[in-house]
Amino acid sequence: MAEPVAPLDGRADESPAPFNARAVLAAALLLGLVFAFWQLDFPLQGSEGRWAMVSREMASSHNLFSMTIGGRPYDDKPFGSYWLILLASKLTGSMSEFTLRLPSVISFVLTVLLIYVIGRRTAGSPATAALAAFIYATMFRILYFSREASADAQTVLGIAAALLLVLEAGEKPRWFIFPLIGLVMGLSSLMKGLSGFAAPCFAAFLWCLLVRGFRWLRPIPVLLGIAVFAATLAPPFLIAHARQGGWHPVECLWRESVGRAVSPSDHREPFYFYLWNQFELLTPWSVFLPAAIGLWVVRVRARAAKRGGYALWMFDQEADRRRLFPFFCYAAIFLFFTLSGSRRTYYLMPVAPFASVALAQALLEDLPGWARKFKRALFGAFAVAMLLEGAAALFAGCLRLALNAPPEFLNAAARLLRLDGPIAPEMWRAVPPWLVLTGSLIIFGALLLRRTLRNRPALAPLMCGVAVAALTMVGTLDSFRAVDQSRPIFGRKVDAIVPPGECIELTGTEDKETGAYTGIAAELYYIHREPASVARRPARYRIVYSRALPQVLAEAKYAVRCKEFENLSPAEEKSTKNATLLERSE
Repeated sequence: MAEPVAPLDGRADESPAPFNARAVLAAALLLGLVFAFWQLDFPLQGSEGRWAMVSREMASSHNLFSMTIGGRPYDDKPFGSYWLILLASKLTGSMSEFTLRLPSVISFVLTVLLIYVIGRRTAGSPATAALAAFIYATMFRILYFSREASADAQTVLGIAAALLLVLEAGEKPRWFIFPLIGLVMGLSSLMKGLSGFAAPCFAAFLWCLLVRGFRWLRPIPVLLGIAVFAATLAPPFLIAHARQGGWHPVECLWRESVGRAVSPSDHREPFYFYLWNQFELLTPWSVFLPAAIGLWVVRVRARAAKRGGYALWMFDQEADRRRLFPFFCYAAIFLFFTLSGSRRTYYLMPVAPFASVALAQALLEDLPGWARKFKRALFGAFAVAMLLEGAAALFAGCLRLALNAPPEFLNAAARLLRLDGPIAPEMWRAVPPWLVLTGSLIIFGALLLRRTLRNRPALAPLMCGVAVAALTMVGTLDSFRAVDQSRPIFGRKVDAIVPPGECIELTGTEDKETGAYTGIAAELYYIHREPASVARRPARYRIVYSRALPQVLAEAKYAVRCKEFENLSPAEEKSTKNATLLERSE
């Protein structure tokens, strides 16, 4: 392990640790496990149906190299994330919602552990490493995205591991590290695409260009790493080509990785999107992100002043480079995804592990002058936010315990905010009664504010408050998600109407870009009847979206048997993807 090192201005890395590092690490792992596995069987949301259907059809066809939804090719992502779901199904014995999300939550927990390792290998301090792991385990949006059936959590783990290996290869060169880097980047690229290769390479190139230099790179180990990367990534696509013919999976990999970055067809946001969106992604700890940035402004200026000016490779001591590495990777990955043409909040998730270490450094560092006052102000703002959130949660919890239906003033507020009508009774009943316990944030906020006003900001009430807030977020969100049973209910309706052995036509629900049944995928997961494209015979039954319903009814004689949402207005019917089951009446 790397030893604790001195900072650029000669003071200790941090003030004496205000907590037991082992206890905080244990808390981070425990919270990570609780948050990850809490009520993981809620109905599928958003794009999760794609992972569900591709994995289920892989299993039913016994073909690990064929990615389809409803029998139509869907090669939007590489094979890896689907294989992990199939492996999880072998462990659980089912293809349930829990199984579909299991690879993501395991990757999340492993990333918490990896962040501790990154903290030890960079900052050197067990306290900084443990706090960094705690920070990552309690980031609200990271928790949200890491509890979905997707490939994002696996990609975050792979990119973080690859960059840690890059650091070790540069500081303690060993020939076998380069093949490990190639292996990790190859596996990461098999999850979501070439970002698992491009993001670490981009960050590593900037690291060499600006900080480390290129002399540590040796041709043979580098070529060996490239060979291992190719040997890891290429075989699945070659096998798919040999079995099915054509290079469609390769073309989709290129289109979704390179094409989407250079000339995206969707997910377009302004180039400055991530400048403010990162604060949402790293919530609630993003409050202290300006302090982390300020810390490295101070350190870089101190190094430049010591050397008589700014210069490339001015961090000439290993200890200084290691301390810089987390913040540098955060900035480099941020720049990488900013330069990409396609932008979404979850694309930026790979910055979170390195941002966690940089935030931990800033929270524990005894900053000088203006930076100390600035961090103190951020502690004060956080304390006030905890007080307000605690008061709001206590009020809402008391209302929930006292009333079985939402009060009229909340319905009026919903109408004022132009929400979808008044609050539904079932949504009100989904508010957990234990929400009143979140009122404990008032206590933690008051303690934090008191210590901050006395110029002694304390981390203990801060961490306790964040843990309570994260628990409230996960528990409340899962209660609301569990209420939304529209897709499972629609699936049961269809199964009850369509006789066993009958197939269902899905024409009209295809995605315009891919041609696959992506939009209807989550509904298909709950329907246990074959699509006509799989059965390869005419279908008596058909599912269409409500907005296409008038045209379909005009073309042929169909009777409407059931809908996913039964009580929509005509305007809502025209604008939504309300799945509708039709039966041919001829």
